[in-house]
Amino acid sequence: MPVFRRLLSALLLAIPFLAARENAYAHVPAPVTLPRATTTAGECLGDLSGWKTEHRQPIPEQTGHSLIAPFTGTLDLSGLTGKKNWRAARLRYEKAAENGDPFAQYFLGLMYLTGKGALKNPEKAFDWFLQAARRNVPEAQYWLADCYAHDRGTAKSDREAMRWYRIAAGNGHIEAQTVTGLALLYGVGLQKNEKEAAVWLEKAANAGNARAQYYLYKQYRNGTGLPANPDTAMQWLERSARGGWPDAKKQLGLIRLDRYLRKKDNLPQATEAVTWLKDVAQKDPKTMHLLGTLYQDGLIVRADPEEAARWFDKAARQGHAEARLRLAVQLLAGDGIAADPEKAVSLLQQAALTGNPKAETLLGAAYAGGTGVEQNTAKALYWLEKAAAHGEPNAQYELSRIYQDGQLVPKDELRARQWLEKAAENGQRDAQYRLGMAYRQGTGTNRNDGKACEWFAKAAKQNLAAAQYAYGNCFLHTPDNPADRQKALHWLTLAAGQNHAAAQFRLAVLYAGDSDGKHGTQALKWLEKAAENGFADAQYWLGIFCHDGVHVPQNLKTARRWYRKAALQGHPGAQYRLGLSLLDGEGGDKNPQEAFGWLEKAAENGVAEARYLLRQHGHSGNRSVAAPAPAHDWPEKIPRQIPARP
Repeated sequence: MPVFRRLLSALLLAIPFLAARENAYAHVPAPVTLPRATTTAGECLGDLSGWKTEHRQPIPEQTGHSLIAPFTGTLDLSGLTGKKNWRAARLRYEKAAENGDPFAQYFLGLMYLTGKGALKNPEKAFDWFLQAARRNVPEAQYWLADCYAHDRGTAKSDREAMRWYRIAAGNGHIEAQTVTGLALLYGVGLQKNEKEAAVWLEKAANAGNARAQYYLYKQYRNGTGLPANPDTAMQWLERSARGGWPDAKKQLGLIRLDRYLRKKDNLPQATEAVTWLKDVAQKDPKTMHLLGTLYQDGLIVRADPEEAARWFDKAARQGHAEARLRLAVQLLAGDGIAADPEKAVSLLQQAALTGNPKAETLLGAAYAGGTGVEQNTAKALYWLEKAAAHGEPNAQYELSRIYQDGQLVPKDELRARQWLEKAAENGQRDAQYRLGMAYRQGTGTNRNDGKACEWFAKAAKQNLAAAQYAYGNCFLHTPDNPADRQKALHWLTLAAGQNHAAAQFRLAVLYAGDSDGKHGTQALKWLEKAAENGFADAQYWLGIFCHDGVHVPQNLKTARRWYRKAALQGHPGAQYRLGLSLLDGEGGDKNPQEAFGWLEKAAENGVAEARYLLRQHGHSGNRSVAAPAPAHDWPEKIPRQIPARP
């Protein structure tokens, strides 16, 4: 007898009703999703492939008993006796149902509801569910409530729906317990009662219902119907997420991402969170956008522009404005996706029409530069001014550049200054730097070094290398003050670390000027970096170091190479020394013709020694020049204010 019951239960579990059940929901959307089915004893079957029912009566051995008919129908349906035959199963269920078997009535109701083995007939489905429900079959009670709730085969009645949900819940039907709990929690169809809601949700949650676990988490988190308990709340949230409930996966994923980004701890949990977010992202453009951002910025996952573009594209197709903007930027740059300026502009237009200031800014810039669209100054100004009116500092800065340059519109320094100040006040770092330079140079205003350094500081703290360099120089007005020197070194080192060549050269000057001579290695390191980054002064002085064997072994060939690099950038001292090297054959072959060419350039650029040497060799210069500083005034005579590059 027990073996027979186990076999029957196993066969019932194998019935492939999941697809049929999903079809039943395809036509009438349910206000409460019902993804779970249960046994009458309360066993949750997860993602259903059938229903397992624990019968409350012994199964007789005589073959003529009414339960044998649904058993035979199950065999026909499962395909264990041959090809799956829904029609044969229905005929056997009908025979058993007509003989009063409640389980056959229940299965027959499902067949008429889903159209499996019979023409879909909600009215017949309702009638069979009603008969089985009256015989106390919890699954039938649950589906009967569902019919009342969704106007399937009977008039809609929230009252009757909740009455049968509560009956099924009392009989251990887990999803009915969940629905009852939610109805009480939110006052839908029942009078709101958060405490009673917690009772029903806890029953379902303890039985493994992931949705009930999620809402129980919310009750513990918010203290609704239960004492607030963050630790217990998180335990239920994790159980729900691991049980597959999408909202729980998303919520826990976001919590763990936030924790990792703040504390940089527990990377495995954060990585798992990304996996959960991928699982639930398919219909959630916000989550798609978040995933794209993670891949674009290399947060938690390895930076992958192609994967970022894929997620942004998914979100953009569902109308997410920020995703459209991000994808447009990648299309403009060809970053992780083939460059397509026309498509980028199309996305920017869609995003701009939603009032996105960043999209308005980029669209204005596209019209200004004719990128992906025909150049149109009027449209450029329209979109930039629209974004600027929305407080977008990048648009304000772009307008200041347009009015300052005078290329697209007549030059208007007053309007340029007004937009520059607005952008700077709104935190645009390039505007802050340029405003600082205006005060430093007295451009359009009285010179004011104090205000200049204030604006440099604001931009420097936003990691703008040029501003860090300029702000570092602010502390060099008092070189004998150790505290100011340390501040100067701090900001110059930050700029130099971003390959700002002038900052690297300035550090070399500072370290080389130490009276104790202990920082020669640091001086050489930064001098070499500045030279490699194309800074002419650094190339010139590195040439001198190599020529004279200062901090490095003497190497005349290398000295000539550095002189040439600086000379090609118009450095007068390097032009003079390269001419000497070629004239005397130091570091390579003699080449008088080329030597005199460089000496003439040096003379034209003010090197008196070059003019004197040319006269000695019978060459005449074109103008008189002042005598230069001695060649080895390192570092005292090097000007402290090296022009900053924007």
